[in-house]
Amino acid sequence: MAMLGTGAAGRVASNIRLTPGAAALLGWLLPGETLAPAAPLGIAVTRAGVRLARHEPGSAKT
Repeated sequence: MAMLGTGAAGRVASNIRLTPGAAALLGWLLPGETLAPAAPLGIAVTRAGVRLARHEPGSAKT
């Protein structure tokens, strides 16, 4: 419950969205699996969405 008060739960929840992309990249790098042509675009869009979700209004950090 303490995470809800500090906002940490929302940050953790948004980071969970990065797990499939990270697994796909590790599969491509380590065992040599192939990625679908649209996979890098999907990973980039997901990463951008997580950055937007974690953005704090009024902060100068990007």
